[in-house]
Amino acid sequence: MDNWTRPDNVFGTEQLLDAILTCTTTPELKGPKTDHVPILLTLALETPQINEEPRRNWRETDWEKFNTTLREMLTLLPPPQPLASDTEFQESANCITQAILDIADQCKVNRLSRQAYLMRALPLHPSHIELKTARNLYADEITATKKQHWIDWLEDLEGNDVWTANRYATTEPTDGRRSRIPTLTAMGTDGSIIEAATNDEKS
Repeated sequence: MDNWTRPDNVFGTEQLLDAILTCTTTPELKGPKTDHVPILLTLALETPQINEEPRRNWRETDWEKFNTTLREMLTLLPPPQPLASDTEFQESANCITQAILDIADQCKVNRLSRQAYLMRALPLHPSHIELKTARNLYADEITATKKQHWIDWLEDLEGNDVWTANRYATTEPTDGRRSRIPTLTAMGTDGSIIEAATNDEKS
């Protein structure tokens, strides 16, 4: 990345200013084929603690066992028959619902205990190699797609597009925008004006 003077903006409210602990960037974590650098912002915010009540985890249900047990429990209920009133309907629905709830496993769902989070703390886990491979494949696909798009565009050039193609091919590559942080000025201790024109001087 050649131009380090173009910042990504982070928007917030005045109420957050006093809560900022650190603000930095991590260029080593930027995505493939992009010049956007992640901004890590640490805020001192109070988060209320909520006691999460156990709830049924239907995703982890052993459905074969569930169906077998449900059949056994339904045999204890009265046999199917026409329901003549709303009261009979509600009683039957409640009996079936309660039978389902009685055999459903109950457990707390801890999202941070899922495998995707656990593997982040194990640098030698194969998933990190898989991630690196996927990132490289993604970057290669971006490069190949951009190249093919350029070839397709050149093959369909007409009229003044030839001069546009020449300008693209001969000018120095940029990030596609003309806006830049202008030369910064500051007043020195002796009252003189100091200019910061380079990236090092501006940082």
